[in-house]
Amino acid sequence: MKVDDLTLPTRPVTVRACSQHGLAIEGTLLLRGAPGQHVGKESLLERLNDEEPFLPLLTEPGPCCVLLAKAHLLFLAVAGWPDEEPPAEWLARARTERVELTLVEGPPMQGTLMIPLIPRGSRIQDYLVSVGAGFFPLQGEQELYLINAAALVAVTPLSGRGHP
Repeated sequence: MKVDDLTLPTRPVTVRACSQHGLAIEGTLLLRGAPGQHVGKESLLERLNDEEPFLPLLTEPGPCCVLLAKAHLLFLAVAGWPDEEPPAEWLARARTERVELTLVEGPPMQGTLMIPLIPRGSRIQDYLVSVGAGFFPLQGEQELYLINAAALVAVTPLSGRGHP
């Protein structure tokens, strides 16, 4: 048996991580090919919202690994949805809302929330309650941001459609 036979399949995703303490770092996050909780690949949101408190990020140059404390991240940014995220069936049951987010640090961010139609409602407030202290996606102009809800100070709807 070779060592390669014992390794788990992974897929790389290039991300930019920004922390509450001014750290901005680019690197590669390895997602599991078969996470064990379900059939199929691990999603970036699953990785961010799992029970592990640290996120290993491979950085250049060389095989260096930085362990990022998820609790102190403001967001991760990626160039679009990795692979098949978000699932088409999820988008079919979601509404979009342009918002401005104020985080505990940094300038306000604008983008589009994709709010799944959950049984208890589809207001922004309902969605954020369902997210809890986890990460949620915000589609920006150039990048997809995976926002740490624990770093969120305020959400301002930009569409003017009434109650958030």
